[in-house]
Amino acid sequence: MIEIPSNELVIVWLDPYIGVPGNCIHLKEVFTTTTDPTHPCPINLCDRNSIEFYSHTTDSIYQHRFPGPCQLKCFTDEEECLNCVDECLNAYKQIFLILPDNVGEEFFLRIYKQHEKEFQKTQNEISIKFYIFIYMDKIEEWLYEYEEYLRIYYHEADLLYALTRDIAIYYMTVGEKLFTQNTLNDLRQALIYFHWAKKLFFRGNSMSSYKETELQTYSETMINESELIIHSLTNEDHLSCDSRNKLIENIFIYCPIELNGEAFKLKALFNQILNKRPLLFNSANEFISNFQLENYKNQHNCPIVIFSNIQNQTNIFEELSSIKSVEHIYPLDSSKDKLTEQRNHGPVLRRFPKIRNISSSTTALVLEWILDHATECEKIAEYFKDNGDSKRARMYYEKSIKLNECLCTLIKNQ
Repeated sequence: MIEIPSNELVIVWLDPYIGVPGNCIHLKEVFTTTTDPTHPCPINLCDRNSIEFYSHTTDSIYQHRFPGPCQLKCFTDEEECLNCVDECLNAYKQIFLILPDNVGEEFFLRIYKQHEKEFQKTQNEISIKFYIFIYMDKIEEWLYEYEEYLRIYYHEADLLYALTRDIAIYYMTVGEKLFTQNTLNDLRQALIYFHWAKKLFFRGNSMSSYKETELQTYSETMINESELIIHSLTNEDHLSCDSRNKLIENIFIYCPIELNGEAFKLKALFNQILNKRPLLFNSANEFISNFQLENYKNQHNCPIVIFSNIQNQTNIFEELSSIKSVEHIYPLDSSKDKLTEQRNHGPVLRRFPKIRNISSSTTALVLEWILDHATECEKIAEYFKDNGDSKRARMYYEKSIKLNECLCTLIKNQ
């Protein structure tokens, strides 16, 4: 069972008006639900008719707790806010601190001096991020002296977008660290963080004209990567004594008959470098049906799709994505005008997570295939090593080494 992190993030908001219990209920509701990746229906900033968020008017500190991984705490008193910051940093929590434009330099310096080691870290590692919410036309001059740490926002929508994006980036960072630990529990935990990041990137992109499409695509890639490794490590067939053979995939190539030249070059390259003999299909129906044959449906299968117009291949990608025995899809773009065609790659990559990349040449595709499989072998070997199974670890290490030797051969021949 995976333990879901609870309240490892804290949004701390100091404001003489917003911090008052009962004030700005809708605004607090929006920030709370939008930055919570476990909340199914975040409240829109423009939807002031939705009220599901209540506070106790007798509380001097407004705080909203929910079962997700974050808290929102609002303050009007600087001392109480500073105490909260100290407690959170001492508890190794990640803080996103929102301050009003009239906050004094002394307030910032007290945090800076008391937690000086934090400010020696990189921007990706520091455990506290500062956001200045501006109401006045004039900005305090001292803010410019610390612009490395402080970011200024004039509108709540811009602030919300930045906060949502930064929390998503934090989740990606934590997920990446867990991903490299090579234990099944850590991989499952990493998968949770990657899903949270993806959800928040999507929310951020939906509220801003500036889109973090690369980060969202990267989160989807890491989700796919994690799921494939988890599947590999938990599948009894995959981890049986003949697991070495399970990584020797069946390779099937589909292309229109006019692109057979590219297909023959690709087949020759796989044969020469990896001693593999892919099967070639010019009929899409036969290509898809082949994966359901008794000989192949319970094995690992690698489909390669060669195309000159990617928009004509979405039906094939849809079919392949639904086939259990297919973990990766390898498209090859053989179009003459690659710059024009590449504009259509992004939507396809986002729609079909089993497509990690779209190669532009036969050599690039084979390189990617070898790298993917060598990396997977090494990760599985690390997993077995960490779990005391030296025999299987050695088996996968040997496979990874062999694939890397093939990679060197391919590079030397170019």
